[in-house]
Amino acid sequence: MLKLFCIPGRVLAKLFFRERKRSYRSVRGRPSYGPGTVLLSLIVWLALAGGVLYAVDKAGLLERALDAGVGAAQNAGDTPDTPEPNPVTEPAPLPPTSGSATGDLTAGGQGPATLPAASTSPAGTAAAPAVEIEQWLVILHTIPKSSRDEAERRRSQYHAKGLAVDILDTDAFHRLKKGSWIIALGPFENRAEALLAADKAKELAPGLMIRRGL
Repeated sequence: MLKLFCIPGRVLAKLFFRERKRSYRSVRGRPSYGPGTVLLSLIVWLALAGGVLYAVDKAGLLERALDAGVGAAQNAGDTPDTPEPNPVTEPAPLPPTSGSATGDLTAGGQGPATLPAASTSPAGTAAAPAVEIEQWLVILHTIPKSSRDEAERRRSQYHAKGLAVDILDTDAFHRLKKGSWIIALGPFENRAEALLAADKAKELAPGLMIRRGL
């Protein structure tokens, strides 16, 4: 190993110190690996190493090698993701059943409770839902509650002309504005009847209105 390391030093010594080496060889008779040869060899090897590193850095190979080393270290440190186990779902509890539906004993212990019978029509079928009742009004005048005398006077005028109007309270009709008296015809069961009555009364009250009270 020492001979290989000192080859560059011996070459430089031969080139630059030829005369001294000749006399030295004549005295010793064999090559020597003295401190000078070792120092020259060290300088040469350092220069070669520096040149190689410079060339590698110039070509970008060193940076790529460093990046590859860092990436390999990171990949080695990462642990593979393990899939989480599927959660075990418990079955939903059954809804509690009442004693009347399952035939359990009643609180008094006398026997199973009976379910109430469903309401049916005489024919044995389910009863139909109730139909909403309509009430239509032909309103000739609207008068405040504080003017009852005015309402009576208006009704008398229309009665004298042969129009059978009446004084009605708007509080009794949830579709009308509360707090007034109305001079009106009706109520009628449908809008067609209200329109027919309005045609007969529009000559005496041009500003009449047809409204649904219920």
